[in-house]
Amino acid sequence: MLQIRRANTELAKSAGTLNLARMLIRRAILFLLLAWVSSATAATAAESRLRGSYTVSLGGIFIGSGSWDVQVTEGHFSISGSGRTGGLLRLFSSGRGAASVSGDIRDGRPVAAEYDYASMKSTKFDEVRLRLRDGTITEWSVEPSQDHNRRRIALESQHRTGVHDPLSAVLLPVADPASPMGPDACRRTLPVFDGRMRYDLAFTFKRSETAITPEGYQGPVVVCAVRFFPIAGHVPQRPAIRYLAGLESMEMWLAPMAGTRLLVPWRVVIPTPFGTAVLAAESFVAGP
Repeated sequence: MLQIRRANTELAKSAGTLNLARMLIRRAILFLLLAWVSSATAATAAESRLRGSYTVSLGGIFIGSGSWDVQVTEGHFSISGSGRTGGLLRLFSSGRGAASVSGDIRDGRPVAAEYDYASMKSTKFDEVRLRLRDGTITEWSVEPSQDHNRRRIALESQHRTGVHDPLSAVLLPVADPASPMGPDACRRTLPVFDGRMRYDLAFTFKRSETAITPEGYQGPVVVCAVRFFPIAGHVPQRPAIRYLAGLESMEMWLAPMAGTRLLVPWRVVIPTPFGTAVLAAESFVAGP
């Protein structure tokens, strides 16, 4: 009987660890997509386009890939991106997802109006729809809805004001023009609402590095440590939330956007129980 209990405990731990890793990978993919929203708003031309591709690895093993297409016209931006699992991960779970956001550009910053996200994992479908006005969520829907867990921190009206959607959250203007790649580049906190949860992403300076992209940007980057602070919509006791909230080693690498005073995420590093998840841009190129 004791051996059976131990076996059940180990199975439960394994299932929880797998779910945690999946959640972290999904969050990492969103980080990369939002980086291209930031790039789009940085364009100074009346019309510009960004195309790119990325790979996702876990513990050095390829597990996914994706692409994006960003378009900017005078006073408006839009982005669409997609990703899918690949490599060894397909032996355990197959999935694909897509996200899009559009809105206005005001004073060099994106002001999102519509955000949509959808993903399919095996036979499970996930969908989020947000409508915003000046940083306030005016409409939202999620499918499937959250479970009715009594330990969940309730979402209130104040959690849907003064927020960003997950994609347009990161537009990082240079804090100090005299030292654009200095520590001040990382001193900021981003309030995010993703349809199910309200959380903050807090950035602090970690170090400086040099970026080398197979196709595109090569040069200095500033590396920020990123902390996840859940505020509402979550169950504090869940292992994935506790793990993320306690994690102090997530990184986002920021590169300068040529011709602007903006910094753009170039690389994302997220430790997981299965190894380090890394999203790396294979191309990072602006053009007509």
